[in-house]
This record gives sequence, C-alpha cells and structure tokens, in this order.
Amino acid sequence: MGEPRTRPHGVDVRHGVLNATDAAGSARPVFVWTVTLAVVMLLALTVGTWIVVEQRRSADDLASSGSTDVATTTSRPTTTASPAPSGTPGSETGEKAQPGTAVPALEGFVARAGLADQALREASSLINASITTTEVTYDLRTSQLLASAEPEAVASTLPAGMPDALEQAALLVYSDLVSRWAAMSGSCDQGVGTFPRAEFDGCFTQGGPAAARFADDLAVLEQLAEATPEFTVAGRGSRPAQELAVRIRYIDLGNLGCANKGGYVATDPIPIVWQHIPEDTGGPGWQGTVGRGIAGIPFRGTFDPVLGWRIELLAC
Repeated sequence: MGEPRTRPHGVDVRHGVLNATDAAGSARPVFVWTVTLAVVMLLALTVGTWIVVEQRRSADDLASSGSTDVATTTSRPTTTASPAPSGTPGSETGEKAQPGTAVPALEGFVARAGLADQALREASSLINASITTTEVTYDLRTSQLLASAEPEAVASTLPAGMPDALEQAALLVYSDLVSRWAAMSGSCDQGVGTFPRAEFDGCFTQGGPAAARFADDLAVLEQLAEATPEFTVAGRGSRPAQELAVRIRYIDLGNLGCANKGGYVATDPIPIVWQHIPEDTGGPGWQGTVGRGIAGIPFRGTFDPVLGWRIELLAC
C-alpha cells in the first residue's frame, strides 16, 4: 500500500484498518469502516441496477424506432401487416421506407446493352483489320459477334410502361446500338468469307457517331433510372407495350429499312398519334401514325401470345 498518508482531521489509513481521530483527538468507533463499506456497496448495487434498466430501456426504444444503431434479430411467423402510414419510416414487415426506383426494371436492358456494345466494338476491330483496298473479310468470329448483338434480342429486354423521359433515354441507347449494328450487318453482312470491297458501298461509315456517344447515353439512362420512382411494368398485350414496339420498329426502319445502313439516332422523342386511317384497297386500315414527318408513318400491330407485338409500318 506504500507509506501512510496524513489526511485532514487526523484520518490515518494503514493496510485497510481505519484508526480515526477527530480534531480533538477523541477516538471514533472502529465499526465505522464496516458501516461505511456497507453503504458504499448498497449505493453501487443501486446505481448498477439503474444502469442496466436504463440500457435495456434504451435498446428497446431504439429497436422500436427502427434505428440502425442497435442490431436486433427477431424470429417470428410471417404475417400480413397493415401498410405503414404515409411519411413514417419502415414497418414491422421490413418494407422500404422510401419508394423504389426504376433500376430493377432496367437492369436486364442495361446489362444486355453493355454486352452488345462490347460485341460491336470487337466486330468493328476485326472488320477494320480485314479491309484492304479491294476486299473485306468477315470471319466466323465476326459473324458470331454480330449475331450476339442482334437488335431484336436487345429490344426484348425493354420493359413496357416506362415514364416518358425514361423510355426516351432507353430508346436513345437502343438506337445507338441499332445504328452501329446496321453499319456492319443487315444488308452489309454478306456472310462468312472474303468479298469485293465494292459490295460494301455505304457500309461501315454510319455507326461511328453512335459508337462515340454510347457510353454517355448509357450513363444518363442509368442515372435517370436511379432518380425515377419504381413503376408498374405494363402487360405484353397492353397499349403501352404496343407503343413501345411501334417506336422500336421505327428505330429499326430508320437504320435498316429503305436501304439504310445505320446513322439514325433517336435523340428526339418519337410521337405516336392514334387515329384510324383507311386503306384505299379496302383493307383493315392503320391504327395511327408514328414519327415527326409531315403526317407521320402509318402503323398497325397485331399481338401474338408467343411472339408478342408484330408491327407493320407503311414506309418506303
């Protein structure tokens, strides 16, 4: 314990034995030590009990308020709970406190678009390496890459019912890919082999601008999906699904139809006007127009439960 220390009023502590005297030197009873110790222990027990109770109460309060500062694990049967009141954070069922975003609905398309972009870049490199002053060679690898980036497969991952701005951004990305694909495939694809360069007149030159902007357009789409609230995907046979199919067909036609070999990028919205247009031949007529021409391009569509929407445009 070390050397004894002199305290006020003559209190002297030696090896745990209290020899106490007051200022006048009168002796205090030795049992003061025992009484003091008992009081201290009682106070410690009371304070400790209060701390445990308060900690438990604090943990219960945090758990009931949904705080993430205290991790809790519960095991209970699955139940159906009433929806949480508007503006309240979370619920017993683990529902999201904030509304979802459009990201999950676009994940399939974004992933497929990224793969198509990689395939088109590799195909372009192979074609560029094969071109001579007189010939162009499409090897098996080039043909496989172009097949993997085929527009219809990419378009099949687009969800119907997107909000207008989100759909426009998605169709812009899609048009980038179709423009590039059409510049190397479609009427530009002669199959596997080596061919006279003259047979590729107008090919390979129209996809460059779309390739240059693709990464930025895809990034904008992803950012917009994160900022767009979750939406209900429309059914395959619904009008929103048909409108999406009409716009996709319009983009395809702008790049692949009427002797086109790429070059059309849908930077502007593609309007659709629903109106019956009779046919001179007495046929069923057209359902409306699509596009920004003088009168738009007449369209009509039929839905097949297996194949989906089959869209016909009156063009060329």
